[in-house]
Amino acid sequence: MSGTFLNTAEHADHYPDRLTVQEYTPGATNARGVPAPETWANVTGLVSLPCLKYDSRGDTVPSVEDGSDNMEVSTHIIQTQDYYPAINHSQRGVIDGEVYRFLMCDHEGMKTVGIIKAQRVNG
Repeated sequence: MSGTFLNTAEHADHYPDRLTVQEYTPGATNARGVPAPETWANVTGLVSLPCLKYDSRGDTVPSVEDGSDNMEVSTHIIQTQDYYPAINHSQRGVIDGEVYRFLMCDHEGMKTVGIIKAQRVNG
């Protein structure tokens, strides 16, 4: 199959939310060994992405952070209008001031849209 399977630009009204992806930067340690506050910075090129956010209460996602084999419960699914392979589970997203920890980043199979299972961490 050649060409685009789905032209999401024709359906812009289906993506009313705006997602900003952020990366974590640990605070530097000063001369006394005290760490500075952590920071989350916007990722260049992944700011104000058109998306659709909806609830997914009770959806479990395997987590392998720190070598542990845990299950996390996602609270939301974030579908981006386009597929961004640079988005990964070590990042987080902000939509309308709400912060979402990414649990799993995927696509719908044709790499047309991105599908992120996320957990809201504030509000």
